[in-house]
Amino acid sequence: MRYKELLPEIWQKVYDEKSDTEREIRRYFHRDFLQCIDGQKKNLDAFISHIVKQKSLVRGSYQFRYHFMVEEDNLLACAYWVKGVGINDECIVSLRQVCVN
Repeated sequence: MRYKELLPEIWQKVYDEKSDTEREIRRYFHRDFLQCIDGQKKNLDAFISHIVKQKSLVRGSYQFRYHFMVEEDNLLACAYWVKGVGINDECIVSLRQVCVN
């Protein structure tokens, strides 16, 4: 499966309200995974904690809308919107940009 097809599948499984978040992340992410955003780095365990916390702030599942995906060899770059409804009924929207190698 190509990365362009795999990434949406991964996020759908990870962010599904009924999923075992840690199990799904560990299924797809390498144990040496490192997330770098805004100068902050998170290893796999910190990333899992971050996602679990995000999910606890949203009622139901997140919705994803992809703007673009570019894949070349084993590199994927994309930008997408993530939307959810917060536990206090506020709309939560953010733009994500991802580069996977």
